[in-house]
Amino acid sequence: MRFLLSNFIIFLLFLTGFAVRLLYLNEIPRGVFGDEAFAAWESWALLNYGIDVGGYSNAVVIPYYGVGAAPFFYHFATPFIVLFGPTVFAVRLAQSLLGCLTLVVTYLFAKKVLGKKFAMLALFLLVINPWHIMMSRQGVEIYPSVFFLLFGSYLFCLGLEKPRLLILSAFVYGVSLYCYPPMWIIIPCLLLPQILYCFYCRKIKISKEFLISGAILALMAVPPILFLLVQWNIIPEVSTKVISIPKMPSLRTSEFSLNVLNNCYYFFRILFGHGYSNVRPNDYIPDFMLFYAFGLPFIAIGIVCLLHKAWIKLKVRNYYAPILFLFPVLGAIPYIMFHSGDSWKAMVHQYIFVYIALILCGSYGLLILWKRAGSLVGKTITFLYFVSFIYFTFAYFNRPAVDPKIEISPLLQRSQASDAPIVWLSSSLGLMYGDFLLESLYPPDSFSHDAKWSTQKNSNFMRLDEVGRYRFMHFDKEVIFNDSAVYIFPTHTDFSSFAKELLKRGFDLDIINNFAYGYKHVPKK
Repeated sequence: MRFLLSNFIIFLLFLTGFAVRLLYLNEIPRGVFGDEAFAAWESWALLNYGIDVGGYSNAVVIPYYGVGAAPFFYHFATPFIVLFGPTVFAVRLAQSLLGCLTLVVTYLFAKKVLGKKFAMLALFLLVINPWHIMMSRQGVEIYPSVFFLLFGSYLFCLGLEKPRLLILSAFVYGVSLYCYPPMWIIIPCLLLPQILYCFYCRKIKISKEFLISGAILALMAVPPILFLLVQWNIIPEVSTKVISIPKMPSLRTSEFSLNVLNNCYYFFRILFGHGYSNVRPNDYIPDFMLFYAFGLPFIAIGIVCLLHKAWIKLKVRNYYAPILFLFPVLGAIPYIMFHSGDSWKAMVHQYIFVYIALILCGSYGLLILWKRAGSLVGKTITFLYFVSFIYFTFAYFNRPAVDPKIEISPLLQRSQASDAPIVWLSSSLGLMYGDFLLESLYPPDSFSHDAKWSTQKNSNFMRLDEVGRYRFMHFDKEVIFNDSAVYIFPTHTDFSSFAKELLKRGFDLDIINNFAYGYKHVPKK
């Protein structure tokens, strides 16, 4: 009876987890984040043209905004583009399926390490986790790194008993290098202490499988290393049909600093619900934080207990499997110490590689508390989590649109249908160039040739100024008035003088939602 009940609970957990990650993807989150739009367009471009936004084939890093984006997700999403077309739904579905697979791997990993009861608890905390639900519903290129980091660790754990699986683990870790550039730092910083620990505890030895694993991971790390050599002007840019290593206008070096205390401060601000969410409002809801407000003590308890138990066993060179949960956190310490929080106001997505590990540590801490404080305390805390999850689900699925760009789509479609030689788009529309590319389905071969860029002040990111007949109105760029042009801009007070100038010049203004479409009837000759 108990066996049937536990399996039924596991079934309900998976069903709930899949539901909140898959239902209403086309509608929630409301609005379209620019990186999602770019992902849909980039996957479409790779599928139909075989080249990316920069005109490269099989680039190690995609030249997105002049600083680069990881290529894996764009290739992974192409089958979904085939099925559903170049839509945001297609890339969201691709990521949601990876989010669902993360639930499965988390359960298997936790069960392998500490048994079925702990696995149920870890699965429960991940199923209801606000950050993971929101992340799984966004088609953004960096998020697959969460799955591959976890899957690599699970396979590594299995490989300690079946060495052949170490080879597969190395391959999965290698794939993560193409999911998010910070993994170039995280993976070596994770694997070095993890492997040394297992050697010291006599759980791993030099073997054929171990050497093959090392060779595979080293081979997969070669392209990222070559990419850095190209950026440092040590070797020239590589552009072939097989592989491309583009030269970027700049590296994101401004995002790192030696102010360790300040950098760590920004990381902990995120954990305590004070991360900067204005730019990426769909990353988390501050009221619920990443793990719910009351979840942080269990994470702290879990980390302390893990380290204590592992240290006791380490003294006699005994292996303690749950310590594998903590190695991603240890591997992230150098990144956390030197990544400059103020450059981006400490946004949630910058540290995604530690959150699953912290959830597992929190599950461990809750299990310890359950055993020592009694079943009543454990069940009470679990019920509190469940109630919080209900409140979060209601808040998330009923959020108003946080991205006003969805109202611009009719205006862009109208401009495309017009014969205006020039269309001016205001940068205040919140329109990222990924939105523009997806809306227009601009061919990548033409875009890479036609696009004109400029550098942004105090930023490594490039700014799109014009492409084809489209011009982007920036605050520091003069707008040229032309009777044949079309002007699209917001209707808020900052543009009142601009609107008056258009009216003065005889333009008509059509107001749709909160945006204006300025045009002039020019008699045909």
